[in-house]
Amino acid sequence: MEPTVEKENLKLRLHQSPALAIEYLYTRYSSMLLGFTLQFISDKKDAEQVLMLIFEKVYDKMAEIPDAVLSVYCWLQAEARKVILDHKNKTTASSCNSGIVSSHNRSYYEPLLQEATDQQRTVFIEMYINGRSIQQVAAQLQADTASVQQLLRESLLIIRKNLQ
Repeated sequence: MEPTVEKENLKLRLHQSPALAIEYLYTRYSSMLLGFTLQFISDKKDAEQVLMLIFEKVYDKMAEIPDAVLSVYCWLQAEARKVILDHKNKTTASSCNSGIVSSHNRSYYEPLLQEATDQQRTVFIEMYINGRSIQQVAAQLQADTASVQQLLRESLLIIRKNLQ
């Protein structure tokens, strides 16, 4: 379906009823968003709970979707990423408070990135640990997004090599 047609369908449902609009979004995108969420949260039950949190947040903000520059799914992914990061930060904080150390914190990745340049390390940490977007990191480094994407790829290759 064309992105503009899809946005028009959503806009029509929004005018009829927010409940119809969220039902439309859930029916059309919930399985894709669950797959997206499972990339970050391996426990399926936990991922399903996060999916519900995602749709709660989307319900409050769905009037923004028809006017968004992004496609509907990309917009949903961006919102999902925020909820996932928030959830992971909360669970990491509670794990640290209970004496359990998360393996996905900065100290876990630093030894794996010893061979990386400062920029590669910065890009990885800013995006994967601090949850910043490519655009935010590009602005911080005063670089274009393609360069940031390349630095991220390089840092991921270094980590992969060091995990083997």
